[in-house]
Amino acid sequence: MPYKNLIAKEDSNEKLRKGLADINGFIREYYSYIYMPVEAGIEEFTKLETNNMQKLIGTDINEKIREIIADKTLDNINIKLNAFIGELESKLKFYTYKHSKRTNISMNELTQKVIELFFSIRTLHKIKDNKKISADQLSSGEKRQAFIEVSVGLLSSQDIRNKEIIFAVDEPEASLSVSNNFSQFEKIINLQKNNMQILITTHWYGFLPVTLSGNAHFLSKEVDGDKIKFNFNTFNLYNYRERLRQIVKNRKDEDIEMPNDIQLKSMHDLVQSIVSSVRLNKPYNWLICEGSSDKVYFDFYFKDLVEDNNLRILPVGGASEVIKIYEYLKLPMSEKDNIKGKIYCLIDSDGKSEQLICDGKCKNNMVAKRILNKSNDQKTSLIDVNSNDYEMKTEIEDCLDGVVFIETLKTYTEDQNIVAILEDEKNFKDKSLNSYFCFDLKPSGQEVLKKFFDQDSGYRKIEFAKKYVEIARSNSVKNLDWIDEIRKWFKEKI
Repeated sequence: MPYKNLIAKEDSNEKLRKGLADINGFIREYYSYIYMPVEAGIEEFTKLETNNMQKLIGTDINEKIREIIADKTLDNINIKLNAFIGELESKLKFYTYKHSKRTNISMNELTQKVIELFFSIRTLHKIKDNKKISADQLSSGEKRQAFIEVSVGLLSSQDIRNKEIIFAVDEPEASLSVSNNFSQFEKIINLQKNNMQILITTHWYGFLPVTLSGNAHFLSKEVDGDKIKFNFNTFNLYNYRERLRQIVKNRKDEDIEMPNDIQLKSMHDLVQSIVSSVRLNKPYNWLICEGSSDKVYFDFYFKDLVEDNNLRILPVGGASEVIKIYEYLKLPMSEKDNIKGKIYCLIDSDGKSEQLICDGKCKNNMVAKRILNKSNDQKTSLIDVNSNDYEMKTEIEDCLDGVVFIETLKTYTEDQNIVAILEDEKNFKDKSLNSYFCFDLKPSGQEVLKKFFDQDSGYRKIEFAKKYVEIARSNSVKNLDWIDEIRKWFKEKI
């Protein structure tokens, strides 16, 4: 290759290297990755001069020291020290203090000495009952709590408008008692509100119901003779219980592999997590419902309770699952002295008699109800699950705002059967009534609506719910009476 071409190629490579270096620099500047391994030592991890702590603080200690000392201060130190040496040498006729090529103290040397003499002698202590306890004197569980409390406290105070923070924690529950697991995960999960990316590895399933957004990845091992296969499955935490139920139901599907004990662990840790959450000083409240479409509506109608009253809306994949959870919760929820939060279990009226006896001991903090449309007043009522009243089959799509429901149906212009219903004024009775009673449909029209909502294995209902909420939000729709009844129950003191 000609010499000129070699030079040109080298110039091109140099530009590429510089470009890649610039990209690398930008990524390092923009993204801050903090990893907390399960075996990390509390004293070493929380030293102020370590990289992880500086990322948690959001400040480079070296830069902070340079800012405090300033170049002028360092120049003044060097000038005066050199002047002092000069004075000494003037008193010594035949002697001098010979120096190396470098005559002054550098900023790097000075900052390192400040770190060594000022920061490294400081260790983390926990203040308890006005006493300072060294971190290394804490129990294993207290150390793990300190890791999270320090990290969350520092990260929450950061201004992260111009960067992305990725916070990774290995087994936050390690060394903790079960009663402390919930609050430990709660602290980490709340960092989502600050737009941080949270990564957690765990063997504890109790975090699932309190996580409003995110994904859970399950890893399982399958051994077949001398072959080992690892299966990886992902859940959207928005509706994980419902999805889990579908997977267990269709376990024969080759593409669906789950840990064998996930059903048991998930239910056990779910109940344990709920019980722990209603016993907190700032307790959670729970609305446990059947499906994901229910959650979409309730997220909208109970937005104020979610934000102000720690309400969590949990879809569990069917009426039988709601009832099962209620049964598990009856005993711990009957212990009134420790219960500060409330649980509302809500299912549809599908004509099946649920074998459930509501426990009167916990009626002030936990109830199980059905939604049921009543023809006498043409409204939706909330009745006890074990009531014998099954006047008509009622699902949540039958209990919505009539006007918004109709406007949402109008967006499905590709469905000619729906269009035909909407174009015939004879199909309407009173649009001010709920989404069932506002219509005057013949059995054939009712069947059209049923088939419409049964499409796509339930996903049509979720899609419709999202469109309904969008229209309701833009039109400032009034609350529904039965929704207000649930809201009132949550706000009443136990």
